[in-house]
Amino acid sequence: MNTIKITGVTHSSHRQHELKWVRSHSPYICNGCNDFGSGPRFSCPNRGCNFNLHGDCCKISDHNHVTNHPFLNGSNSNFVLRNSSNRTGSEVKCNACKDYIGRGSDYYHCDNTKRNLHRSCASIPSTITKNINNKEVTMTLKQRFETTCSYPGCPSVKGGWSYFSSDDRISLHVKCWKYREMKKLNPPDVTQLKIR
Repeated sequence: MNTIKITGVTHSSHRQHELKWVRSHSPYICNGCNDFGSGPRFSCPNRGCNFNLHGDCCKISDHNHVTNHPFLNGSNSNFVLRNSSNRTGSEVKCNACKDYIGRGSDYYHCDNTKRNLHRSCASIPSTITKNINNKEVTMTLKQRFETTCSYPGCPSVKGGWSYFSSDDRISLHVKCWKYREMKKLNPPDVTQLKIR
C-alpha cells in the first residue's frame, strides 16, 4: 500500500502562502479559531508571518466535524463542533479546563453526555514532560481532577482534567498547563487565556 504524505496546504484564510505541517511543541495562537494551541500544526514558513492553524481548524469547513480525542470516543460520546453564538441560555464551561467558552467561539459539544470542550482542550497532548527538581517527569492526561497542583500560581481550580506523574504524586491541572504554555508566547499574542 502506498502512503501519501502531505507537506503543504493552501488555506482560504491565508491564500498568500502555502502552510507547512510543523512538528513543534511550542505554544501558539491559532489564527483560525483564535484559541490556544500547542504541538504540531499548520504554519506559514515565511519569516515574520507567524500564521498558525490547529490541524482540525485547517481541515474543517463546516460545523459538522466530530473530533477524535481518545477521551471523547465511546458508545455514548459524539462531540460535534458548534458555535457558541447559536447558544441560548447560560454560559457553558469546558469540562477539561473548567473555563467558560466565550460567545462566538467554536467548541465541541456532546448531546448524549452533555459535555463541552474548547477546541484547544479537545486537542491537548495526552502526555507532557515537566521539569521538576532538574528532572524530566512524564505526565499523563486523565479525566480526573486533583485538588493539589504543581503549578506555583495555581488559582485553586475547581474541577476539570489533570495531568499525573506515573506514581500519581505530582499533578497539574489542564487549566494551569494551558496558562503555563501561554506564558511562553510573546506578550502581544497572549489575548485569550486568563487564569481565574
